[in-house]
Amino acid sequence: MKKVSGIQKFIAYNGLEHVYKSDKLKLVNSKGIEYASGLNNQHDSLLTVSKYTKLSNLERSVKDQTFYFSSPSEWLDPFEMLFYRPKINVGDIENVVVHACCFACNDIENEEGFWQIWSKDEKDPIVRVTYNVEKLLNNLNNIAGDLYEFYLGGMEYNSREVIKKQLATDNYEQIDDYLNKLCLKRNAYKYENELRLFVKKVIVNNDDKEIQNTIINNIDYNHGTIIEITLPPAAPLGNSHPARDLMKKYQKGISIPIKVRLSKLIEDGRLTCKLTQSSLYCTEITKRTYNI
Repeated sequence: MKKVSGIQKFIAYNGLEHVYKSDKLKLVNSKGIEYASGLNNQHDSLLTVSKYTKLSNLERSVKDQTFYFSSPSEWLDPFEMLFYRPKINVGDIENVVVHACCFACNDIENEEGFWQIWSKDEKDPIVRVTYNVEKLLNNLNNIAGDLYEFYLGGMEYNSREVIKKQLATDNYEQIDDYLNKLCLKRNAYKYENELRLFVKKVIVNNDDKEIQNTIINNIDYNHGTIIEITLPPAAPLGNSHPARDLMKKYQKGISIPIKVRLSKLIEDGRLTCKLTQSSLYCTEITKRTYNI
């Protein structure tokens, strides 16, 4: 049976007062996530991560300058829910709430799976948003004040038997103990190569909104925080397969409106990012086919 590797500790990240990262997190780039222990923080590198999200959510976030952290209660894997608590105690601090934003690393290899999983609702199209992690963390750090702390950690993939043996409690000596539980995930999801950004806050009342999610205001999405927005893949032309025909019809009706809506955000100066369309199904078709 596979053993659980050493517990990851969260250490101050690159001089950012309110941001911490796993001491096992070495590198995030086109090759995915790499882990090691006892690393010199100066040699760590965090480049880009992606998030598949509804276009309407992206538009709202950019227009309102907000960044959304969801409650783990929205996660679908019951083995993750073994450890989630709406509120926990950390040492002498009561009513600590932790929410998360989940990213995919090195998602190109498994791109088709991501598009199919996230694009079930054709009425609300999905886009892939690529972030510069450094700029996003700087953004969040500058806004945190005494209200928030942010923690960056990679997932620990294990069998369900190993995960079930971990202890769930409402009381933790350190926040690291709780975050390590929220970084456990079954091997079935290993293809996601997931990175999680957590936010910790202490609530002073039992307001449901505070417990259900965390919305950070005054986020600057310009100046390179968002590097690129990718539209869903277009279907190959000349392919008569019924599923492909359906996809073509879907793309014909929805890709142009997506482009128009995103272009408006760019023209308004709210974004200065690259706008592309996935060439996932591009085989013998020239790349020009997919220019938007």
